[in-house]
Amino acid sequence: MTINYQNNNQQNLNKNYQIHLISINQIEILGVSKGSFEISFQITGKNSDEIKQQIKNKPEGQKFLNEYCNGQVEQVTYFDNARTAGGNQAKNSTGVALSSDDFNPQFNMSWDNLPEKEQRGPPYHRYDYYFPRGCYGLGLKVKNYGNDDWIKMDGNANEWRILYHGTKNFAINQIVKNNLVPGGGQAYAGYQCQDEFGNTVPVGNGIYFSDKLSVCQGYTSPVQAGNKKFRVYFMSRVNPKKIRQSNEMKPINYFVVNNSQDVRPYRILIQEEK
Repeated sequence: MTINYQNNNQQNLNKNYQIHLISINQIEILGVSKGSFEISFQITGKNSDEIKQQIKNKPEGQKFLNEYCNGQVEQVTYFDNARTAGGNQAKNSTGVALSSDDFNPQFNMSWDNLPEKEQRGPPYHRYDYYFPRGCYGLGLKVKNYGNDDWIKMDGNANEWRILYHGTKNFAINQIVKNNLVPGGGQAYAGYQCQDEFGNTVPVGNGIYFSDKLSVCQGYTSPVQAGNKKFRVYFMSRVNPKKIRQSNEMKPINYFVVNNSQDVRPYRILIQEEK
């Protein structure tokens, strides 16, 4: 079951944000399946005309691209290249072979012509939300958590905070399938912070985030696709009561969430490197 991202103020949302279907024009998703319909294709054309011709000659590719990518493809080598970009790590992983059931293209987004930031969140946790300008957002299908208050943008008491997580390209599949999990680098685990009850506690091991893509960029690696390079990030909602941040982390915009159950990725962000 897919949660509806729409909130009660849909008219205002449509008025304030440019939410529309975008073509996934830098991406090839390999080994895609939807029900009994399986797609396995590789498009390696050197220019837009070659790629379009290859897709035209592959009925399964044509069907997938029309259904999920609005029928517009210029370059489709991103995920193919990302699979091998990590060297031995990528070879030992399952790569980025994702199912079409992992995506909800109805909620693909771009954030063109928006301001740098705006205030968001419930009354007890107001925060600056920095728009991921310059990115394509690929909507992910999310679980049914009973209600969709956590993903709304109306300031309700159960709304979760938007934070970003940068990752290596070959890790996309595991994150989509299994959620984000604490990694090996835990530089601030021993530092002190305040928990949701006002107690002084260690930051602890957890998943690192930032509210700014520029901070996350250092944890990504660019992948060449044609004559362009791309980076990938996860746009996630996190339980604001479970965010840990020491005083030392505040100037560098680092945040930690200890447990995966308090993290819900809901978009993949693809950023072209200028």
